[in-house]
Amino acid sequence: HRLLLWGDPGYVRRAVPTFTLSGASGFEIDPPLAQKGFGNRPGRWGVFTESNRDRVFWKYEFERYWLFYQLWGRLSYDPATPDGVPLAGYWQRVGAYILDILLTGLLSSIFGGYFLLKALRPWIDDFVAAGNSSDDPKVFEDLLNSLSSYLTGRDFLTYVAITILVGLVYNVGFNTWRGATPGKMALRISVRERDKAGPLSLQVALRRYALTLAIAILGALPSWLSLLAMLLRVVDLLFPAFDGRRQALHDKIGGTNVVQGRQPKRAPKTPPQP
Repeated sequence: HRLLLWGDPGYVRRAVPTFTLSGASGFEIDPPLAQKGFGNRPGRWGVFTESNRDRVFWKYEFERYWLFYQLWGRLSYDPATPDGVPLAGYWQRVGAYILDILLTGLLSSIFGGYFLLKALRPWIDDFVAAGNSSDDPKVFEDLLNSLSSYLTGRDFLTYVAITILVGLVYNVGFNTWRGATPGKMALRISVRERDKAGPLSLQVALRRYALTLAIAILGALPSWLSLLAMLLRVVDLLFPAFDGRRQALHDKIGGTNVVQGRQPKRAPKTPPQP
């Protein structure tokens, strides 16, 4: 289909923004050759001869152009930034999020794993001792249910603080440096201000991460606060799937969009003229 321009997504993306004659806010388009049978007798304008009728997969002529309708129908309404940069798809963002979670989890384990292991050491010792002295499943069930009571000391809080700090440095650092975290880079998407291309400024990156930071802190607290954090995280993750601008809640706060492609490098600052 790339041999035919009407079947090329890149062609459609380039064409749609040019349909602005007389300030038009929309356009009408027909598939190619849609009227090729005009003036002919019914049944005398088929593409194939009678000997090749087995190749006909459609009943009505418009069914031949399923790709045309799909491309122009979807991409004509594809949301973009005000300057026309296509937004990242929802599942691209989900894939990038999963990769970033894995990477930040690895970094947190490297820098804070010692404290987590130290916090869990009493529970591990109790679990091993129970395994050596009892075969009663109730003992192990009680130990599993009591795991959270071991995760309240200074060592565990140190691990939580390191995890939060890793997430902050990772996200703010990469978004100000490259305009994308490693997960986004892998999926070929990036984050920018909605009205301006380029990596985020430190102020915007911090504002964008503020909600994620608040969720992380609330999630480390006991009782209903951790449940509230979980609810906020789910709403934030699902929001781009239903938002017209494909913004998560943290994008709304930061005034940002996740878009296709990389961000251009910042122009070097020119020194003031004497």
